[in-house]
Amino acid sequence: MESDGGGWRNDELMQALTDEETAAVHRVYLAASDQHDFLMWEHTKSGDFTVRSAYHLEMQRQSGNEGASTPDPKTPLWKRIWGAGVPQRVKNLVWRAMRNALPTMHTLASRGVPIDPRCPRCGESAETMEHLVLQCEDSKMLWLTSPARLSDENRECESFTEWCITMSKKCTMHRAWEILMMFIWKAWSLRNMWTFERKRVSTRIACDKTMMLLGEYEAALVRDETPKPPIEPQECRWQTPTLAPYKLNIDAAVREGMIGLGMVVRDREGDTLMTAGRKVATDCLALQAEAEAMYFGLTYAFDAGYRSVEAESDCLQLVQLLRTEHRMRNATQRPCNKVVHAIARSSLSMSEETVWMDDQPDNISALVTSDKASLS
Repeated sequence: MESDGGGWRNDELMQALTDEETAAVHRVYLAASDQHDFLMWEHTKSGDFTVRSAYHLEMQRQSGNEGASTPDPKTPLWKRIWGAGVPQRVKNLVWRAMRNALPTMHTLASRGVPIDPRCPRCGESAETMEHLVLQCEDSKMLWLTSPARLSDENRECESFTEWCITMSKKCTMHRAWEILMMFIWKAWSLRNMWTFERKRVSTRIACDKTMMLLGEYEAALVRDETPKPPIEPQECRWQTPTLAPYKLNIDAAVREGMIGLGMVVRDREGDTLMTAGRKVATDCLALQAEAEAMYFGLTYAFDAGYRSVEAESDCLQLVQLLRTEHRMRNATQRPCNKVVHAIARSSLSMSEETVWMDDQPDNISALVTSDKASLS
């Protein structure tokens, strides 16, 4: 290259390279300015690398969009999952199930966790997604009682993903696909209830609750857009998380010689993803009780897989301590902790520690609904 960067030294190129190599060199673009070269990621407008763009690039590669002759059969299914008229947590769960990302016993065992891979409900075979959703006796009864009325023939499959692809093509009637997704989610919820709480729910009650939840969600989508009366400024409402994808609310209820701890994890739509309560026999000040509740909530949220949460307490002194002593920026103080306060109070009468996954105690359902309504 010339010393001023204006072109190539053709005589030296011809001596050192073949004609084809020389032609290739001439095709290299030479910048008009003297700016130094720098690395640029071509899959974003800014040229900066992002995990999001790399993820989408990998998804395109896996789905065969980069020159593949046959389209990925799962592509229409992804669109149908994310476009379904069901709560976001149901979409997330079905999507994770399709990618074998749910912590079934078989999946955990295959990843080196020392655990029995058999189904914790029936113990007859490994707890794969196919077994959990379709083949376990509890799930069979759920499908037979549900509006889907799935027989043994309609539950036969080589894999859970193939079954979903097949059923998405068969579900042509109104709400059929939404109902199918809701009962996949319910099968997982009932499994968690037995695994973590050793509780069983009547199949009929489970079906009724599932259809009720779907009906409430559909009603919310078409709710009349009439002007709502202004909210009284002194009335505090639960707010969606702004610092993280999920919000962890914690609270403590103090009684003589005893404290009740409560925690709840909610998403940006206000849906409860996890709730827990515990009773502790101890005498302590209110600040220590709130700190115990914060430790309880953070520990259980972390163990459940929630690594990025916005922790919220109604104890200003505790929040200030966390921010200064531990530099915990994702801690906020707001006195609208009605849902978790109800959990903390009810935990005082609990005989044992209780955890609800993808569910909530009955005594807070009205409060959660009220919070969600205020978000609209």
